[in-house]
Amino acid sequence: MNTFKKSGYLRALFIGLPFGIYALYVGLSDFKDIPQKTDNLVKVSGIIVSHGTKEYYDSAVDVHREVYYFELDNGLEYYSELEKHKEFLNNINKDWINSGIEVWIKNQSLYIKQLKIDNKLIIKYEPPYWVAWFFTILGVVFTGLSVIYLIKYSSDFFS
Repeated sequence: MNTFKKSGYLRALFIGLPFGIYALYVGLSDFKDIPQKTDNLVKVSGIIVSHGTKEYYDSAVDVHREVYYFELDNGLEYYSELEKHKEFLNNINKDWINSGIEVWIKNQSLYIKQLKIDNKLIIKYEPPYWVAWFFTILGVVFTGLSVIYLIKYSSDFFS
């Protein structure tokens, strides 16, 4: 039996199993950490000074994005990703300057999670549970496959 086949047991033990357990942990903790309602988000109110599309550099992920921005009277800009909120494009109104706005954001983020302009709901908050489901399923698959491999092919290492 060649070395690569013999090392399969060690790869499953030291790479597959820890990765699966970590992905399972991340997925399950995401279910707990994702805000379920807007009550758990930060609400910012103000008056719209300017709005429109622009390119925004997000240093956290090192990418330039085309966003729709709202500048409020507090001097801060809040962003909506155009790819995520395509229905938002249908509701754009050029007369929003000096309108009242309510923006819900997550902690210190500047990305809009929910948006109300003049008490009209423009973007509704939908919790991103797909991320938690992805990591949970990935963790179950990697952990399960690693355990099955460790049980079924233990002779690869111990023979």
